[in-house]
Amino acid sequence: MSAPGAGTRRLTADDAEVFAALAAAAPEHDLDEAFAEIDHGLVFGTFVNGRLAAAANMHPWSGTRPADLGVITLPEFRGRGLARATVLAMAADALEGGYEPQYGCRLDNAPSVVPASASGFCRFGEWAVIDD
Repeated sequence: MSAPGAGTRRLTADDAEVFAALAAAAPEHDLDEAFAEIDHGLVFGTFVNGRLAAAANMHPWSGTRPADLGVITLPEFRGRGLARATVLAMAADALEGGYEPQYGCRLDNAPSVVPASASGFCRFGEWAVIDD
């Protein structure tokens, strides 16, 4: 359940200013991990008292049905179910559009693992990155 006064909806280009405010307030590491951008395909956000507190984006893998998602919640809003609400709303929209949501996160990133699990995602593989 999300916090009282919270509302979740799809974000558009008209939300660029509030998204920029979220990005400016977010820890840089969290922003990099989430890879959330206002122009990355499908984007949803959850507002608390008019402030964008959590945002998620999803984009399909090069013309396929699987769509990778990332989510970020500002630290002061964590633990209120906002990431879960954002992810669930976005995933429902993606499924209606014929996409298969995938939630990728590092297993040592508890602020991401918790909402992934709470949203019903389960682990099915690992991604190895080879550094040059």
